[in-house]
Amino acid sequence: DYEPGNVRWATGREQGRNKRNNTFIEVNGQKRLIIEVAEEYGLKRHTLSYRIFKLKWTIDEALKPVRYVWKR
Repeated sequence: DYEPGNVRWATGREQGRNKRNNTFIEVNGQKRLIIEVAEEYGLKRHTLSYRIFKLKWTIDEALKPVRYVWKR
């Protein structure tokens, strides 16, 4: 049962990271949320997911910043 002693307020951010369908990756031997890793490395979650799951890059490759220079 919910009682004052066993509940607490959580931010939307905290609640979103406490779901069963979150994606985890292993970085440096630790299982971590992909969103947390993306934020730590200054990447968007979608970018990191795309690199790992669609392009099949290794975790190390996916975490490196890639800059494109468009030439005309």
